[in-house]
Amino acid sequence: MARVEKVNVEWITKQRDYTDTDPIETEAIKRINGSLSKAFYGTIKIQQNVFGFFKLDKKKRVIDAVHVSNPPVIRYGKGMWLDIPKKALLILTERRLHIA
Repeated sequence: MARVEKVNVEWITKQRDYTDTDPIETEAIKRINGSLSKAFYGTIKIQQNVFGFFKLDKKKRVIDAVHVSNPPVIRYGKGMWLDIPKKALLILTERRLHIA
C-alpha cells in the first residue's frame, strides 16, 4: 500500500537519462532513389536508462543533482533506419559534430 502526502516544495524534478535504440532484425531493405544508400525496416530494441534527476528551482536552474540506481526499461517495436553515406559522416566529423 502506498501513502501519499501533500507537501510544498520550492523545486521540480527533471529526469537524467539516455536511450539506446538498436536494430535487432531487418525485415525489409529498400534502395533510396537517386542514392547509393539504403533504408531498412524491422524490429528495434529501445533501452532507456534513468540514472538520476535534477532538482530545478522556479527559474529552471539546477539546485541539486541526485543519483538513482534503476534497472533499464527495455521495449521492442518496429522502426526504420538509414545507411548514412561516408561523405556525410566526414562532413560531420570536420565540423566537430557528434556522429552517434
